[in-house]
Amino acid sequence: MRLALPVGFVLTWWLLGATLHVPGDYPTIQDGIDAAVDGDTVLVHPGEYEGQIDFTGKSITVRGFAGPLMTSITHDPTSADTRACLFNSGEQREAVLEGFLITPGDSSWGGGILIEGASPTVRGNVIEGFYTYDWPGGGGILVEGGSPLIRDNTIAGCGGMCGGGAALVDCEAMVVENTISGNGAEERGGGIYCDGGSSVISCNTIANNRLPFQLFGISKGGAGIAAVGGAVEITGNQIMQNATWYPTSGGNLGAGMYIRGVAGTIAGNRISANRAVEGYMSYGGGVYLDFCVDLIFCNNVVDSNT
Repeated sequence: MRLALPVGFVLTWWLLGATLHVPGDYPTIQDGIDAAVDGDTVLVHPGEYEGQIDFTGKSITVRGFAGPLMTSITHDPTSADTRACLFNSGEQREAVLEGFLITPGDSSWGGGILIEGASPTVRGNVIEGFYTYDWPGGGGILVEGGSPLIRDNTIAGCGGMCGGGAALVDCEAMVVENTISGNGAEERGGGIYCDGGSSVISCNTIANNRLPFQLFGISKGGAGIAAVGGAVEITGNQIMQNATWYPTSGGNLGAGMYIRGVAGTIAGNRISANRAVEGYMSYGGGVYLDFCVDLIFCNNVVDSNT
């Protein structure tokens, strides 16, 4: 509901924004988004909501009022596109998605949340059970371009060709304080896959991710994190109990981290109890570094890897 205010109060009203309630004011989350203007909050009350949501470039907050235990977004079973959320209209950090359980679907790429050329804030969500079939993957989240903030989320049980939990491609994403666990990839990055760009991966727990599938003749690596090309800052993470799986001719490289042709800094991480399963070309239970001329690797604890 909106109220008419005197002209002198326009600036204050913009700063505060309006609160639009779903389903009280609008029956669906997308209806609330469509009605909102920059600065508004779409407050979603407990329940399960079907259908993809698209922020359409707006600087608004879409918030699950009772958090992810009580408020979920699931795909529309009648739609061919099962992604839960799109940011592909140049959204900025003021576009915020928070407090939802985002649940299963399959798609070509960007399974749960697809961010293309946008820089939103995604925080405090639980994203689980998504799978992608094509490169670059990104079962839970795919970022292509932009500089989003991905913070304090749990990404679990997702999979794809690369980046079962998240794939970061030619972007400047900040991935901080998330729990990324129990995900898998066919090729690289069971937890996180980086390809180009200059992303920051900091203070996350990246654990129990797998590379469960092998394609003949292609080296696999990085059940926890895989990064190829570009520059990265990987700091203060707990990278534990990740494993490459099923020995084949493709190889099992860097169960904790697979880093190839990357510049930047890897520092202050705990890389522990990761396993590159014994087999052909199985190297680097903890870390596998290759062609990293301009990379600083320091002050990490690397222990109990096999």
